[in-house]
Amino acid sequence: MTLPNRFFGLVEMDAATATTDFSTIVNGAIQHFAAHSRVDATVTVEIEARTRDGFEARLQRIIKECWRRSKFDPPCRLNFDPGLGADIG
Repeated sequence: MTLPNRFFGLVEMDAATATTDFSTIVNGAIQHFAAHSRVDATVTVEIEARTRDGFEARLQRIIKECWRRSKFDPPCRLNFDPGLGADIG
């Protein structure tokens, strides 16, 4: 019998509970993968935020500074799209 050799999980989180929800995922899955030397696990975090009114300059600076300070390798990619209409209910 061949055992599965790949895992993929995707979940959408509410921004208000993301810290708790992400902690649950780290404790419930990521740490278990990391504990096995023969498992190569990668975690990708994607954030999407939309607003009809546009993101004010102060908020853009705060987010960009946070990304710059993260020191991830490879570096974080971020973008504020000026030309896209936010299709939010």
